[in-house]
Amino acid sequence: MFWMLDCLKTYNRSVVTDSKPANLADDDDKNRVKFRVKNCFVTFNLSFLSEPLTEFTKIALKFSSITNPSLLGKQTKSTVVSHHIETIGSPVYSKPGRFKPELLKAAKKEFECLMTLDIICRSISPLSNPFHMVKKANGGWRSCGDYSCLNAMIVPNRYPVPYIQDCTQLLESKTIFSTIYLSRAYNQIVVFPDDITKTEMTTVCLSMFPCLLDYGMLEKIFNDSLIWFSSCLNFCVPYFDDIVIATSIEEENKSHLRIVRYRQMEYSLTLNASKCILGQISVTFLGCLFTPEGVKALPSKVKEILDMPKPKT
Repeated sequence: MFWMLDCLKTYNRSVVTDSKPANLADDDDKNRVKFRVKNCFVTFNLSFLSEPLTEFTKIALKFSSITNPSLLGKQTKSTVVSHHIETIGSPVYSKPGRFKPELLKAAKKEFECLMTLDIICRSISPLSNPFHMVKKANGGWRSCGDYSCLNAMIVPNRYPVPYIQDCTQLLESKTIFSTIYLSRAYNQIVVFPDDITKTEMTTVCLSMFPCLLDYGMLEKIFNDSLIWFSSCLNFCVPYFDDIVIATSIEEENKSHLRIVRYRQMEYSLTLNASKCILGQISVTFLGCLFTPEGVKALPSKVKEILDMPKPKT
């Protein structure tokens, strides 16, 4: 079963896991292959099983362990960068928020998934931050703490956001691209143990604290962690949770991809296989289309402008 899941991860369909025992079903109408493993939902890019395996696919299969979402919280605990929260003033306290029945059901389901991944833990502390559920573009829900009061007390970290132009200048004259995206990227940074109590959240059904960096916290150091990760990898361009490998020839891209995958195993970074694109002549990166001819705007971004009728006056 797990061998089959590793193989399917490299193809161009969707794989969804849920809390029930292993169960495979193919839905041609939705172009989905569903797997039921563990207590979380994960989607992978898959293509038809009849297609031959490419060299890039074989590389992805060799390092399939770093795409296993059930190991997210467990693997992350060995990372070298931790999130410190230096505050001034009294601890934060808030009453639990109220949810509609359908939203409460979605929240409980998300809690179950996050606890399975060791991203959150139960808490009995009286200190807490408000909690919200945010709608995602794919129709799902993302849990997010309201850390506005906590953020107001945090001593600012002046780490600058890098210029995109400085990050992408290495892509000039490159012809083969591979993009790598991390799974639950900000949840892969460990919160410093002494600061965990400051991040506690409360709901009507559960009080909890995130063991890993949560959405909504100020002074995120994720880009700093990727700089640690990509040190001495001059062919690798990191920007927050996005990484691109750009080379002039295909064999060089394969070699660099192997190096990056080994480094990701060393740093215990879990990938989102559904978003990773390997060995292509054009890729979407940082909201732009990167090709051998240069950087272009995404067609979806300029479609309305191009389709606008010419004025008659």
